[in-house]
Amino acid sequence: MAEVKKTAKVLKEEEWNATQALLRRDSFVVLDIETTGLSPDKGGFIIELAGVKIEGGEQVAEFSTLIDPRQKLYGKTIELTGITNEMVEGQPTYSEVLPKFFEFIGDSVIVAHNAMFDWDRFLTHYFSKLGLYPTNESICTKKLFQKLYPGRKKEGKGYTLSDLVVHYDVAFDEDNHHRALDDTIGTALAFLKMRQDTFEKYPYVEPAAVTEDAAPAKETAGAVSVEITRVQYWEKKTKTKQYSRIYVGIRHEFEIYGNVYYDLNSGCWFVKNFEKQLNFKEVEEKVLAKVNQPSMEAYLAMLTGITPKKALVS
Repeated sequence: MAEVKKTAKVLKEEEWNATQALLRRDSFVVLDIETTGLSPDKGGFIIELAGVKIEGGEQVAEFSTLIDPRQKLYGKTIELTGITNEMVEGQPTYSEVLPKFFEFIGDSVIVAHNAMFDWDRFLTHYFSKLGLYPTNESICTKKLFQKLYPGRKKEGKGYTLSDLVVHYDVAFDEDNHHRALDDTIGTALAFLKMRQDTFEKYPYVEPAAVTEDAAPAKETAGAVSVEITRVQYWEKKTKTKQYSRIYVGIRHEFEIYGNVYYDLNSGCWFVKNFEKQLNFKEVEEKVLAKVNQPSMEAYLAMLTGITPKKALVS
């Protein structure tokens, strides 16, 4: 997990009640990411992602991969994470990784140390870029740690992941701190102990039932099929960067219209404005049929005269 200067705010009463209810669930995915910066809006990319699935209090599955950000890594990122340019080169892009991780998490409760950063700021942002909109609820172990032990600051102690694993006597290799899988496993082991700690400190009272009309269930829709309305190549050059994209207009059942684009520099599809889940492999196939080209390589070669870095969406 990248360093974050701002600390997670202490759980407010409403969020605390929700967290207590979530802790009673049976399925959790504890996750961690490594990034190139503190904000995706300012060019931060995910370069490593790991998740551990817990069911019935036991670890049942792992997910771990490096991610090629299609941009050079620099000193601070390399120094903090230990991840080098050579390590990420040739690894799958996030457009290949996140659909698989979306399937991995299913409807589990998400758990992360500073979930505001890993889940809210980065993962949901990049999920939406792929037309994926998870509705999973989340628990922040940092906020929960602060709730359970509010006096640590006065004792000269903190709430970092290193502090958490020490407090709960979890084996943790500090040399591999800021590598996603190691941080995820450490968080998962501490979370299981923290969960039991919460049950003992705060006996839970089930809230009164809420009528269906007052609290409608969230819908988790699958990918929708779309029609291609427009395909247009666009490029722009600034002093520091060359932009080359294929913009595609789409519509779903003559009711929902939007746009996606293929970025030639990253070799990835992105959502510009469309609020339904998409299957980009299907979108790409329909684009190729629309422009009468046999493959993305052939189409991009026709447009630019160059071989693309990445061809089909897997």
